[in-house]
Amino acid sequence: MERIRVASLQYFVRPVQAFEQFRDQVEALVDTAEIMVRPSMQGHGIGKKLYAARREIVQRLGLLRIRAGARLRGYCTYAKDLSPEQYLERVIEGKIYDPTLSFQIRQGFHVMAAVRNNLRNDPESLGWAAVIEWLNEEVATEADRQHHGIGKK
Repeated sequence: MERIRVASLQYFVRPVQAFEQFRDQVEALVDTAEIMVRPSMQGHGIGKKLYAARREIVQRLGLLRIRAGARLRGYCTYAKDLSPEQYLERVIEGKIYDPTLSFQIRQGFHVMAAVRNNLRNDPESLGWAAVIEWLNEEVATEADRQHHGIGKK
């Protein structure tokens, strides 16, 4: 039987200052630079298991959050009519499906902000990404929850 890598999740814990908008928040966090599932293996629950493992690591270490960048893979389709912020609002509302961000929202992540120049030459995202965050409810305070995400009702 041939073995192929279908997905990977590598992590390390380090103090980090992530994303210019949040430069005042330096804390220990789990750094997972990339989580990907081979396209031919998507739709089999592998991504859900990787995200569950990611959350478990944060909970086991007693960390507050996972914060990451989410490439806006579907933005190029809407860029002529919507700003990145408008695109994010519609994805959050479920009116637009983004292949990356919609999955992450279903995994409990909240959108914090739009950021440009993520992958400058990416024709799908046009360089745009979202800062996303998942809070560990075991350690989050009410103040943490109140500053968690945009587009909340």
